Amino acid sequence: MERKGLIIREPVSYDKRAKRIILTEAALKICEDNKTKILATEKELAKDLSDEELKTFFYLLDKIKQNIEHVEARER
Repeated sequence: MERKGLIIREPVSYDKRAKRIILTEAALKICEDNKTKILATEKELAKDLSDEELKTFFYLLDKIKQNIEHVEARER
């Protein structure tokens, strides 16, 4: 990522072994572009759904997530 110009590593004052990772403007632009694309995709996917349908959808997803977590907990 550093070679691609997406991050900069710089030393920190409290530990000579540690480096601070900073996103470059290029990386921040990529993040913002991705966020814009994701929001546009979400809007397109939900365009014909009512608020009630979306509420039901997310409610069901939460229940499925809980079921998955219970299955995973039993398998440990």
